[in-house]
Amino acid sequence: MIVKLRYVHRDVDRHGNVRIYFWRGHPKIRLREQPGSAEFSERYHELLRGVVRSTQPAASGTSSPAAGKYRWPAIQYFRSAAFRRLSNATQILRRRVIEQTFDEPIYPGAAETFADLPLARLTPRANRALRDRKQSLPGAAHNCATPMQQQRWRERLE
Repeated sequence: MIVKLRYVHRDVDRHGNVRIYFWRGHPKIRLREQPGSAEFSERYHELLRGVVRSTQPAASGTSSPAAGKYRWPAIQYFRSAAFRRLSNATQILRRRVIEQTFDEPIYPGAAETFADLPLARLTPRANRALRDRKQSLPGAAHNCATPMQQQRWRERLE
């Protein structure tokens, strides 16, 4: 008996391999568990509730950054309940925008990037520099708020 589940799609690749995906908007999430198993059912219900956990190991250096560096409050924000309450699309957008700031040099031509910048050196001038680099992309400039700014905005709203 074949049971069809909402948002579960079956794809066959060019080699004839069948892959099962949970797809409710973007991104598609591959279900590696055996359909019909308890693990599959558990994973499916997690995804329906909006719990997104990676099936891949975390990239080195991103799971536990040094406290006191620019990357640290961003990772804390990604792990927060407030972030998890956002829609998947909003989570993806915010994560992408914030993570792109990690690779920005602290000034044009610098080898040092914002990811390892000590928080004590994160000044309003540095925030404006990040924003101004996105002038040609108005949406990105607007969304380019540092985790510290986002925390302040959340505190004002609460």
